[in-house]
Amino acid sequence: MKPLEKDIEQAFLRKLKKAFPYIRAPKMTMLSQRSWPDRFIILPFGRCLFIEFKRPGELPTELQEECHEYLRDMGHDVQVFSNAEEAFNYVKGRIENG
Repeated sequence: MKPLEKDIEQAFLRKLKKAFPYIRAPKMTMLSQRSWPDRFIILPFGRCLFIEFKRPGELPTELQEECHEYLRDMGHDVQVFSNAEEAFNYVKGRIENG
């Protein structure tokens, strides 16, 4: 059985908090816009990135893709992950290497 999106997201958050307790990753809860990425990761030195979590084999919806494109056009880093370890390793790389 495929893991649920929330389980992937929670595993990522546990790993992130343990390795980098100073990093914040607020949930992106927008009442009128459900297409925003799941998490806003606040990195050192004024940097941030957005992460969308999906179950393995699932893709972002059309509205999510439009939102991701908008954010990327504005110069933001938006990534989609279906694996907590991959998401953690990506964020770790961004923290350690810029």
